Amino acid sequence: MLKKDSNKDLSDARMIANRLNDLLHDDAYYRLQLNKELSSEIDPMKWSENVYTRCQLAEALCRKLSGIM
Repeated sequence: MLKKDSNKDLSDARMIANRLNDLLHDDAYYRLQLNKELSSEIDPMKWSENVYTRCQLAEALCRKLSGIM
């Protein structure tokens, strides 16, 4: 029974991580679009490195969770 609960927990964690990954990528795309539309004076490196790092962490989490099961 414990193994079954663990598998469900991992499955739920994978689902959450995948959704987070999708949301972060959507956010990054939206920010890039805003940057193009608003002004060339905005320095995209002030925020895009942070968003890029979040996306990379979410992707790494998804890979780890997929490798567990």
